[in-house]
This record gives sequence, structure tokens and C-alpha cells, in this order.
Amino acid sequence: MLDAGMVFCYKCGKPFSGLHYYNGEVNLQIQVKRNLFGKRFVELDPDTDEQLRKTTSVTLDESVMNFTSDINNELTVRVKNSDVKSTLLFSRCCPNCVKNRNEQTQIISSLGLLPTYIIGVMGAPAVGKSCWIHSTAVTKNLINTRSCNSGLYRLEPTKVNKESAQIAKTAFGSTGETNVLLITETATKKPVAAVMLMDMAGEMFAPENRKRFKETAAYCAFQSGLGFDGVDAVLFMDAPDDNGLTDAYNQVSETKVLTNKPVAYVLNKVDTLFDTPPSIPLSNSSDSAPLFTEKTFLSDPFSPYSKEKLINRISLQTYIAKNYKGLAKKILLDNENSAGFLIKTCSPVSQTIVSFADSINVMDPLLWILNKLDIFPIQ
Repeated sequence: MLDAGMVFCYKCGKPFSGLHYYNGEVNLQIQVKRNLFGKRFVELDPDTDEQLRKTTSVTLDESVMNFTSDINNELTVRVKNSDVKSTLLFSRCCPNCVKNRNEQTQIISSLGLLPTYIIGVMGAPAVGKSCWIHSTAVTKNLINTRSCNSGLYRLEPTKVNKESAQIAKTAFGSTGETNVLLITETATKKPVAAVMLMDMAGEMFAPENRKRFKETAAYCAFQSGLGFDGVDAVLFMDAPDDNGLTDAYNQVSETKVLTNKPVAYVLNKVDTLFDTPPSIPLSNSSDSAPLFTEKTFLSDPFSPYSKEKLINRISLQTYIAKNYKGLAKKILLDNENSAGFLIKTCSPVSQTIVSFADSINVMDPLLWILNKLDIFPIQ
């Protein structure tokens, strides 16, 4: 977990503190600070060229002196030096990306305002990692979770996702569908924690990319230091006809980051297995009945996440996962604090668009992890 005031950059993989803003037009980075009386002001970043610091002044535009929230994604700042004398828009940034790569990484709203828990989402390419992250911020799925803790807390998205969307493949080293959900108190509507779902490109874990992997934010996410103890939980995404998860699991296991942390094994595209005979018989009989069908996971539409129903559903999913795939059994046995999940994230609508209207169990792994982290109780 990162304490309030700290931000994990999902682009470069380095944590940082403070509020940093950047304008590429004039190549200036500034910081927002408070004086002794609590009033906010801006100043040039300490790494700014010394001569430029002597000749450049920056002040907040009077029209935005009254901040709309504790953290603003953009600021209007008056810049004055020998080359510039104008009011410019500065966007919130990661100081490490600006300094080391001359890149501006847009920081997701609310990061740094609250304690932040990071869930690393990994697996082979094209198994549905990005689609799963997208599905967790679809309104229908979020509303369904409100029955799982007597309505004490809610999951709120920093960005509501559409029920139909085009989900691009996560490129090597990119942030993909990385998103942040807020846990809020229902009665006060006050946010108490942020949860980052970190999208990791499947190609990063291929054996031929091991050297490149160590240069990515995903690798950094499994390292401790600088006020950061590595990801708080890991979700391994798999698919019925895919064997690429082994590489990802082996690489992550080597970092020892999984020790004592929640580990979710998630088998996506479960609808392709409906009415398929079990690989391991459920009894000594010669009965070849399907292991499960579409009706196996039908939920009460009014309380699908009540404690008893959720626990029973997760127990069933864990049992089926162990019996379906050898790697699933290995992951679940290797990690004491683990569970298995069978989900369907979406259905294709066209060659480029998918629909999340008929998803199955997509919130189960997230709710289980948050409950294990003791930040979103199931009761």
C-alpha cells in the first residue's frame, strides 16, 4: 500500500510524492505547495535549470486560486521570463517520466489523495486482462456489488466505462486499461481508499523479453523501496486454450512478491467451456455429465454478492479451476492465500467492438481481493 500523498506511476514504475505539473510547450515542470497558513502556491521544480530558475516566475492564475478539489488534473499558471509572458495550462505529471524520458504521463485522478492499493493484472497476450479491468468500471457491475457489505461501502469509478467499447491490445510497456476505483463510505460519500488495477502487457512475460521486462513499470511494481512494498495483490488471467500464463507466473514467482499476498487465478472465457465433460470425474461413476453449464452461475439479480452466495460461488469456482487446468492447481496450491475464479468479461459485437452486457462473475475476484486486504468487507 502507498500512503496518502504518495503516487505510483504506472508508466515508469516509480513512486513519488507531491503534486507535479508540466507544460511541454515551454518545457517547464512546477510543484504545488502550501505556505504556513495553508494557502497553495506554485514554484518551479527543483531540477529546473539554475539559470531558468533565476529568470522565470510562475504564479497561479487568479481565476483558479480556489481549487475545486484537493487534487486538480490541470492548472492555469502565469509564466513570465525573457521568452514567455502568458497564461498556460499545466497538466499533472510524473516527475520521473518528465526528467528521465521527457515524457508526460497523465496521472489518474485521485491518486495521491488517498491510501492506494495496487493489484497487478497479468497473463498471456489476448486472454482478456484489459477487458476485465474495463468491466469493473461498468455501471451495471458496480451497482451489483452494493449488497456485499450491508451497504456500508461502495466501489466508485474515477471513470465510468461504457457497456460496449473498443478495447485495444496493451502494447509492450504501455499502461493499457489501467484504472482506479475508489472505495467510499455510503453514508458520507467520503472516499477512504483508492484501488489501482494495473494492466500489464502479456508480451512482457515471454522468455525472450526477460531483459526488457526489467525495464518496465510492471517489473518495478514487484520491487520494494522508496516507501513502496510492491503490489498488494496479484491477479493471474488465463484462458481455456492458452498456455502462456506459465511464463508470467514463473517470472513473478522469482520476485517473491507473492508471499503472504492475495493471489487470484482467473479463468476467462468460461462460456466456451459450458457443457464440456469434466477432465477429472466428480465421482467413480461413468457418468459423463457436463462439469458445469450456463445455469451453474445464475445469481439472484437483487443480491448476487451477499456473503453466503459469494463465498459458495467462489468455493465452486476454485474447485472447478483446480480440476480443469494443471497450472491453476499449481498456483492455488503454491499460494496459501489464493482462490480460483471462472469469468466471462464480454462478447464480440463486431470485429472491433465488444459488449459487457452479459458478463459473468467479473466482480468476484476483485471483491475477494479487497476483502482479503481488509478494505472492503464482505458481510
